Amino acid sequence: MALEPLGEPNFDAVKGPVRFFAPEGMLQYGTSYYNSAYKVFDHLQDRWYWVRYTRIEVYCEEAEADLAVWVDKMLDNNVLSQDGDGTWTISRDPDFRPPLLWQDKLSDVPGDWKTIRSSELHVTGVIQPRVYVVGQWQRVFKRILFIGHVPRTRAEINAHAAIGTHPRIVPIESIVLADDSDEIVGMTLPFIKGGNFDVRTSFKMKWFIQLMNTVDDFRNRFNLSHGDIAPRNILVGDDDNIRIIDFEAARQPAKDDSDVDGPCVVVAVYETVTKRDWEVDGEVEWHHNPERLRRRGDFVMQQHWESVVELDDDIALVKDLLLRWVVARERDDFTWSGLLADADLPSQLSDFVARHSRSRPS
Repeated sequence: MALEPLGEPNFDAVKGPVRFFAPEGMLQYGTSYYNSAYKVFDHLQDRWYWVRYTRIEVYCEEAEADLAVWVDKMLDNNVLSQDGDGTWTISRDPDFRPPLLWQDKLSDVPGDWKTIRSSELHVTGVIQPRVYVVGQWQRVFKRILFIGHVPRTRAEINAHAAIGTHPRIVPIESIVLADDSDEIVGMTLPFIKGGNFDVRTSFKMKWFIQLMNTVDDFRNRFNLSHGDIAPRNILVGDDDNIRIIDFEAARQPAKDDSDVDGPCVVVAVYETVTKRDWEVDGEVEWHHNPERLRRRGDFVMQQHWESVVELDDDIALVKDLLLRWVVARERDDFTWSGLLADADLPSQLSDFVARHSRSRPS
């Protein structure tokens, strides 16, 4: 599959509804005459605003939508206020400050990392909120915007420190520090041009086998669960092999927990080949919830897998292999080589793996 040329980096990805970000934790009550106020971040202008109300029941989506209407009129002002009669006014508060972050310091995280100051980054565009392009697609900058991002970044750094070098992950290139301290404000990683599984329309079965082998490594070699294996987090490198990103939901230890990555792989492959989102119920908090994840995997295994993408082999074979693999992972003595050596494994699956694997990792 030929991917669309990248073109020049730009900021189009933060135009429209995702331009504004009002974290729920940024709602404050009782600010003088105003009963509630949100601190709202504008991704496009890279600045924070106050949006203040005389009522208490205000949702973050309201603050984002209200600022969107007025942002072009704000100029150098940073406060948007709504009076009791619904009238909006614009003003400037010289004492307004962005939210406090209580960031980790470099000495707080494991590993020996290359560092760079935030002002040294030549940001030229954005891929999605919080993920910026540096240079001409050389690398990406994952940024911390508010306190809720701090533990996620810490988890990602810890996971990379535990794994070290691995051919199937995109490594941290440098830790980004504040200009005036050793507080961590983000990280840079190499940009992978091959696209993720969400955007690609042709796939090789070897990539799905690599995905299974890689999450086996996470669990068996590094005692770690990724926690968010999904099409958007699986890329294809220049060497025609997969790379996994986004360890913000990673946890250690993994061996003491029920399997969380296995069902995620099943769902990720299903979504990749069918281009359909799974749907079980209305729950949203599924990270590291083994029962929830198992229901996800069981649900998609019961569906008819009708491929709408280009594949280099039979979709039924990879589905059968995934089912046997995710069940086998529940055994304490599981290994990939043991799965392939199982006398109950049909020969057509052994042949399938052999066709699409350069080697059979143990």
